Amino acid sequence: MTTLIAGCGYVGAPLARRLAARGEPVLALRRSPTPIDAAGWIRTVAVDLTDAAATRDALVGRGIDRMVYLVSPDGRSDEAYERAYVTGLANAIAALPVLREAVLISSTGIYDDVQDGRWVDESTPTPGAGFAARRLIEGEQLLRRRVRFASVLRLGGIYGPERTRMVSSVLDGTARRPQVETFTNRIHRDDAARAAIHLFEAPSGTYVGVDHDQATLATVQEWVATRAGVPVPPPADEPSRRNTRKRCDGSKLRRSGFVFTYPTFREGYAPIVDALVGR
Repeated sequence: MTTLIAGCGYVGAPLARRLAARGEPVLALRRSPTPIDAAGWIRTVAVDLTDAAATRDALVGRGIDRMVYLVSPDGRSDEAYERAYVTGLANAIAALPVLREAVLISSTGIYDDVQDGRWVDESTPTPGAGFAARRLIEGEQLLRRRVRFASVLRLGGIYGPERTRMVSSVLDGTARRPQVETFTNRIHRDDAARAAIHLFEAPSGTYVGVDHDQATLATVQEWVATRAGVPVPPPADEPSRRNTRKRCDGSKLRRSGFVFTYPTFREGYAPIVDALVGR
């Protein structure tokens, strides 16, 4: 069985490597033609998924019957989100006449109207206050209409190797603790990749992809500072406009049998902090 990974970037590339390590052929679609080395199990193709004809030429006849769609928008605009989550997805599905299973990587940003600190899960209404949430909803609905066995994984903030900005800001003293309670709703990159594969074995449906501990940003910053042996960040002078006030419940994913390698930020950030301080 060949799996199509549409969007082989930060999460998609390790996902492809995990499948290849199990001896499963992978077709990786990405913006760059740079190959993903995995002893020949991964074939990399550069294609613009918004080009229906090019997508069809790249995919028709390959016998692909399952897909993970992880395409990210190339900008912060309604047009960019439509290209990524609607047009590109529709073109990929149309080019795969035998597609039976698909996992769409969506986002907890779909709950953009929740700013009061309450919990959200798969049953929480998603009216879509902003263009990003509306396009995510549109893509999710498209997948469910067009693919028989469709699952959606709404990922929280993805962190891991090479994404060290928050830790670095604590270490260099530029970080500031938010004035209001801000929840992090995180998932490690490797757990995100593993969860996408897991959903091929789990019941089809919608899942929130966050770890066990929706700690506040201040809690995470204080933990990083303590582990690194540097001062705790001082409070910010003014409220941030980017505060995340929702708390995401990922227990459905755990009930489906998924076991986190990094169940909290502590396990995930420990090697990152230690590497940056030279331990």
